[in-house]
Amino acid sequence: SSSAVTMSSRRANSVCLAAAMLAACLASSMATPIIPNGGEIEQTVLVGNRMLRVVDAQEEFCHSGIPYNATYSGVALQQRHFMDVNGLKGLVTYTRPTSNKQSKLVFEFASAKQAAVAAVELKQLISEHEGDSFVHGMKDSKGKDILFRALLVKLRADETSLVVLGEIAGLGDVFHDLDLTIMTDKRSHRVASCMQSAAAKAPMHMFGDEHDKDFCLGLNVDHDDCKSPDQTIDLYSWSQGVLSVDVTCSDCFAGLSGEVFVNIVIQTGRLAKAEAGFRKLKLESAFVLDILATADYNVGVDKDLALVPPKTLFSFNVLTVPVEFWFQIPVHVYANLELSAQGEITAGFTSSKKWDDGMFFVWTKDHPDWKIDHESPKSTTFTPVFNGSAQANANAELTVQPSIQFYLDRVFHTNLDLIPDMTANAQWSTDTRQLCGEVDYDVKLQATANFDADVSWLGIHEHKQWGPYVFFDTGSTELAQVCVPL
Repeated sequence: SSSAVTMSSRRANSVCLAAAMLAACLASSMATPIIPNGGEIEQTVLVGNRMLRVVDAQEEFCHSGIPYNATYSGVALQQRHFMDVNGLKGLVTYTRPTSNKQSKLVFEFASAKQAAVAAVELKQLISEHEGDSFVHGMKDSKGKDILFRALLVKLRADETSLVVLGEIAGLGDVFHDLDLTIMTDKRSHRVASCMQSAAAKAPMHMFGDEHDKDFCLGLNVDHDDCKSPDQTIDLYSWSQGVLSVDVTCSDCFAGLSGEVFVNIVIQTGRLAKAEAGFRKLKLESAFVLDILATADYNVGVDKDLALVPPKTLFSFNVLTVPVEFWFQIPVHVYANLELSAQGEITAGFTSSKKWDDGMFFVWTKDHPDWKIDHESPKSTTFTPVFNGSAQANANAELTVQPSIQFYLDRVFHTNLDLIPDMTANAQWSTDTRQLCGEVDYDVKLQATANFDADVSWLGIHEHKQWGPYVFFDTGSTELAQVCVPL
């Protein structure tokens, strides 16, 4: 009978989707093309009692002069579940949500008639798709695109504004199943095209002047080569009369280069897998201290530096759902210096580490903890830097700790901490007329990660931090003594 066929088809679809056999689903008789109001043909499939659209797409886009590829497939709500607020006639302004928990939007209209019409349209949307009605085309208080689930609409007493109750929505609210990957594209024609189109908008300079280079980001790094400092970092300065002390990081930077990628997998509306990191990662860094003093002096520095403010790597809409990936790099500096006699001393080290297979954070629903997928670096080099002037003596400790923090907005964030501890001792010998120095270092890489527990569709309801997990540690290592004849 027809009812038996329908029940059998529903069970077949359920099994098909559960096994992630999207191709088989599309080939089955239940995959039905429909034409929504927009005029585009949608391929649909019945999941439970909902008819969902099938999505399978690949898109190229640019953000701040950087090219990306986005590929995604799955099943999601149809277009009729969504309303663009820019299509509401007479809309003047709206309140901008400030957090995930804010559950109210207020729309202001030019007239009471236009507000009443909009209220009817929104109420109709909600009544037709109870619990699965969304409005988009808005931005939050930080200027980021948002998608809002509308649950209730009511006119205010002034009759020119209406209130929409609901919540900020995300990928799991729209997609029943999804496999999404976004990554940088280093093909020369894509890089050239994106940089050219963004030239007038002051693009984020992350590829350098040569179009075939890997993506580069980091602390105080020159993006033209990703292995030299952008500028000198001032740490301490003091003067009184003819006496003075200046302490700078003359060569302090950390540059990460490789191919950035993010992968999100959703199954039955819940997060099943999350990955983010670098492919073919290379880390270049240097921590070199320059001390210039005209008298004996002790210096203590312990402060945070805001050298790299938050920057968006990409902002992309998957159907109507905004996906934003951004980073920031707070830096903590600790230095303890003992100087005797006047002179100048430069001491520190440079290093280079390379992971051919990359390094990335991974979480799956079958394992409650995050992990770092990586191998030991294929190549690691450390080179001492030492120089100075006659009769200068110093003992120095330096830690410049950048924390590279990645955020997939309203999903998760990760920290990659580079912790380089350096000690240097410089002594002048009158007998040999040499300034000799010893530089020791201890470099660690550690990781932490956690989810945004305020987002209901993730299925994660506590602020649980994973880590810190140390996955690279040189231990205390002494570089060869260096003597400079003066």
